[in-house]
Amino acid sequence: MNKIHISFFLSVLAVCFGLFMPDVTHAMVIRGGETFELEAYTTLEDDLYVAGKTVSLAGTTTGDVFAVGSEVVYSGVSTEDMLFAGGKVNVTGLVQGDLRVLGGEITLSGHVTEDVVLIGGTIQITEGAVIDGDVLVVGEYVSSKGTIGGVVEAYTRVAEFTGGSVGGSLRAYTRESLSVTGTTRIEGSLEYKAPHEAFVSETASIEGERLYTPLQTSRADKGKVDLVKLIELILITVAAAVTLVFFFPAHTRAMTDIALRKGNLINFVKGFLILIFVPIISLLVMVTMVGIVPGLIMLFVYFVLVCVALALAPVLAGIFLARSFKKTSEELSLAWVSFGAIAFTLISILPFIGFAVRLLVFLLAFYAVTVLLYEHVWVQRKKQQIEDEKPHHDTKETSESETTTTTP
Repeated sequence: MNKIHISFFLSVLAVCFGLFMPDVTHAMVIRGGETFELEAYTTLEDDLYVAGKTVSLAGTTTGDVFAVGSEVVYSGVSTEDMLFAGGKVNVTGLVQGDLRVLGGEITLSGHVTEDVVLIGGTIQITEGAVIDGDVLVVGEYVSSKGTIGGVVEAYTRVAEFTGGSVGGSLRAYTRESLSVTGTTRIEGSLEYKAPHEAFVSETASIEGERLYTPLQTSRADKGKVDLVKLIELILITVAAAVTLVFFFPAHTRAMTDIALRKGNLINFVKGFLILIFVPIISLLVMVTMVGIVPGLIMLFVYFVLVCVALALAPVLAGIFLARSFKKTSEELSLAWVSFGAIAFTLISILPFIGFAVRLLVFLLAFYAVTVLLYEHVWVQRKKQQIEDEKPHHDTKETSESETTTTTP
């Protein structure tokens, strides 16, 4: 199993908190859709929050940028901090600020003037990459050939430094192997934990000390979490929450209003009862004279409700956090929704408390989704029936009135 300490993820949560706090002195431009493109020679002077299947940023931005998509490509110029999240992220442009990336496959070949945080599955820092500050990288496989001015901290299964330079120390936690080869130059020390000693080729140079700590498994490993699975879960949760908010904004607002009505304790209980009894009733319908088809339809609707509630729960978490910091006007913004999704996922690593908090938020979300369905289907249907009956009733009264008038 690929493991990493819980304390590390608590520090990542703190970093994410700083990431997602929007600068209130700037205006914000929020965009969503299938595809978003900021063309070259285009300048945007506001903070940019964008979500889409494909996001391409080739222009110039003077505010903070936060982009989420299946594929995110950045080749422009930014004078402030940037944060990207996606399945595949490619950064080739200039970032005159901090860069944070959360993704499945990350490629960095641009120039970053400040610090960099990369969290993902496969991470590549290419030969053309220049990073003036420090680098924190967390991933399954990490490869670096770039020029890094500061300290590098790597938490990974396999780490390969095959070229380039590190201006500070290299501190690595590898669960399988670490290699320093090619023309790699480390001006500081090499400090690492691994199952066995790192492979350092004769062509590589390390100016400082080499400090090796053998990595041994123990009972303490039971208090650690699977890094790769946690990253995948964060990506899925963020994507689901962002999709719900940006593609169904009216329904999301309605569900959050329902969930946050007074009497939340009762709503938790109602959500739990609905969650338990709907599948039982569906099975009873299937085995009785009513028939299999109605029962299957009920189970399908139940499954859809659960999926929507799973997407809504991190949105509610973001709203709770936004309101706790008195950011009510921004509670459904991309920043707070994403922050809520990350916090909602990371809290799962806490034993008992994490499970309890996630369950309560989910029950509240499930109750809200069910009530919205009821209001849209049954209440609207009842109103329609009343509207349909009114003309018929009015016509009947008019006919009786005419009959009475014409009677001698």
